[in-house]
Amino acid sequence: MRLNLMTMVYGKDYVQLFKDYCLKSLFYPDNIPRAILDGYRVKWDIYTTQDSEQLIKDAVQEHLFEVEYDIKIIDKIIITSSGNDTNYQCLYLSLQKAIEENALFYLATPDVMIGNGALSNLLAYKTDKPLCLAAAHVRVAQESFKIEDRVYSNAELVTLSMLNLSQSWRDTFVEADANCSYCANVTTRKITDNLWAVTHRIPTIYLARAIPSDIEFFEKKKIYGEWDWGWGEVLTQQNRYRVIGSSDMFFGAEITPKDRNNAHVMKGCQWNDDGSNRRQHSFINRNFITTLRGIDGKRD
Repeated sequence: MRLNLMTMVYGKDYVQLFKDYCLKSLFYPDNIPRAILDGYRVKWDIYTTQDSEQLIKDAVQEHLFEVEYDIKIIDKIIITSSGNDTNYQCLYLSLQKAIEENALFYLATPDVMIGNGALSNLLAYKTDKPLCLAAAHVRVAQESFKIEDRVYSNAELVTLSMLNLSQSWRDTFVEADANCSYCANVTTRKITDNLWAVTHRIPTIYLARAIPSDIEFFEKKKIYGEWDWGWGEVLTQQNRYRVIGSSDMFFGAEITPKDRNNAHVMKGCQWNDDGSNRRQHSFINRNFITTLRGIDGKRD
């Protein structure tokens, strides 16, 4: 069995996020180490720049003998909204390789931390079909989200995250008349002190069993953002799209700088359940709830 991961990360700040959150949490005992014990051969494509190469090598040094790393140097960073940017190019190459190697594909974005057991839970969802598993992750404020040097369960990570939400999630609570639920494509309700109900119209696909037609889709679109915004529509039509409905199975937190990913707040949106994404999978996801369950504790 094969599991391929892909990360694109460069620059001192983002390499530090990768090291402190993504890398650290993926090597919690019930994530990559559990996958290896269960018989998976784990390979990790890491795309970076020449300036950041040594930083990446230093970051993965502790885990050199557990995973096969392929650190790839990006000659030129292309940032554009018109397509064929560097993010897309790296995603395309690694997804294509996963198909060729008959491997499961995990998108390991550098600024996302997952709970202990989140990865092994995804892998435990065994099937003979080329399914793709999506899950809602929350955005947390980088300036206040601090972790201790220990292993966090999904429930512990939920509690910490809900206490440190970034603006684009903090303002999705639809009890308020003014909120950003439409723009963020997320609605949040507090049920109890340690339970929240979320409707996420475009959850992120984390684990994929890709097939050649997926490569054809991305080759046509040439846009990295289609991973969330458009690919789910195609997967829904192919009956290959599955959304995780509980943080007990999978939970992730995206560490978000203060000036990034802010969502527009609109008045008159109390109890809103609509969103700006008009794709088919978005309308389907509108009908379902993801429960986020934390440990005992209260949200301010």
